[in-house]
Amino acid sequence: MNLPHSTPHRFAHALDVLRARARRPWPWRADLLGSHGSISWLVVILWLLALLLAALTWGDWMALQQREADVELLEERFQALATRQERALQAERYLSPLQRDQVEEFAKQQASPQLLLDRIGAAWTPQIALLRLDVDTLAGQANLDIEARTLEEEFAFAERLRRYGHAEATLQQDAQRTDDPDRAIGARLRVSSP
Repeated sequence: MNLPHSTPHRFAHALDVLRARARRPWPWRADLLGSHGSISWLVVILWLLALLLAALTWGDWMALQQREADVELLEERFQALATRQERALQAERYLSPLQRDQVEEFAKQQASPQLLLDRIGAAWTPQIALLRLDVDTLAGQANLDIEARTLEEEFAFAERLRRYGHAEATLQQDAQRTDDPDRAIGARLRVSSP
């Protein structure tokens, strides 16, 4: 191809080339209506994908809104708890020593013996007979009168209390019962929380 050397001829030639290219169809153009004028499957698939994407986006948006509401609720609860704790600390600072002692005694009276009884139950076996149980919640201890066939079973029960029940067990007295034909050995244990 022979190009003219003058500038106006160059522009005219470039315009002619662009016009010729514009008249030719682009290779990437899609016939969205198809050659027969009906809707192409590609358009249907694109619309379905757009609807699916919109539904997924809406679901994610709603989940995000729910999480934000949950976070706000937790923040409110945390703030209320922090306020209550701050008030309790301020009230504690202003208690007199007599009032503090009264509060401690009241807390001890409200203590449940359940933990101590659970510890005794964890160490229990059928070889040990319980004759009497006295629980002192203020002192956090229990007095047990038990009976077993041998002294070793009583010692094993006391050891299980120490190991599994995480409780202090002290054997206070033991004696063999003379009125029992099986010659069972009775003992008194004091069990306390460490």
